[in-house]
Amino acid sequence: MRLLIALLLAFGVVDPAAAHESLPVIVELTQQDATRYSVVTRAPGNLRRQDMPSVSLVGSCEELTPSGRARQFDCAQRPTELAIGKSTAASAPAVLLKASFANGERLSATAPPGSRSLLLPREETASSVLFGYVNIGVVHILTGFDHLLFLACLVLIARTWRRTAITVTGFTIGHAVTITLATLGLVRVNSGAVEAIIALSIVFLAAELVRGDRSGLVFRKPAIIATAFGLLHGLGFAGALMGIGTAQTQPVLSLVGFNLGVEAGQLAFVAAAMLLGQALVRLRERIAAPKTGEYAMLAFLSLVGTVGGYWFVERSVGIVLDGSRIS
Repeated sequence: MRLLIALLLAFGVVDPAAAHESLPVIVELTQQDATRYSVVTRAPGNLRRQDMPSVSLVGSCEELTPSGRARQFDCAQRPTELAIGKSTAASAPAVLLKASFANGERLSATAPPGSRSLLLPREETASSVLFGYVNIGVVHILTGFDHLLFLACLVLIARTWRRTAITVTGFTIGHAVTITLATLGLVRVNSGAVEAIIALSIVFLAAELVRGDRSGLVFRKPAIIATAFGLLHGLGFAGALMGIGTAQTQPVLSLVGFNLGVEAGQLAFVAAAMLLGQALVRLRERIAAPKTGEYAMLAFLSLVGTVGGYWFVERSVGIVLDGSRIS
């Protein structure tokens, strides 16, 4: 077991940062007077400060202070573009710009991962907000390995396309409800506890799959289980959305776009998992090695349960340590 954990750590599979979704770097652009602008960057929880890309204003702008978290620029004209430096992180983050101007105008814009520049729109439109937050939602779910492992377990439980569609729909309804409630401030929970329980939900499904008792509720009514856990996972999604914030003039569209992005990424992953599963079944039948398939599945589920258990312990310890620091 120690060797397995060491290997997982070495490859970054159980890295606490890797377990969480890839969140965008937040860039806050504020006009202070007629020509002076400040640029402040905030690192998401999954990105180390030293891996942050540098962000600066280009065009008719001159920097007044040395590089750092808060930078001051003097611009002869209103800036129209951000220059984004190269990140030293394993995967480049997206960038979310939030700009406030002296005339009261506010706007948001997003740049996908790996972008080297971001054009500032003249105004914040409904379409730019919607598609920007759809992109954030897609990246969020497809890089959230804890959520993806949970979805993989749901696919293995449901098996058929019809049951999988119903089960994933239940999961979607559950997390859509709690994302909305939490983002609107109607529900407040400890984010650390939510993340720990999400990890535990992976262990629970992996254990049920290993047991293989198809008379139990998990196998008979997977949609009910998926909906219940969807409420929990939605709180995790909401924590990420609240961390980056909604668009300043279109908060509702931000929420809708983020939900749509999560759903689109989720459906893409589930479809790929189903197709892969069917291909593996056909391969097993062709080589006439049913036992090999059973052993491979047991090894996979053991790996999933081990990773989920590691994340649960790591996140639970994090809660305790955070509490001790506060006290």
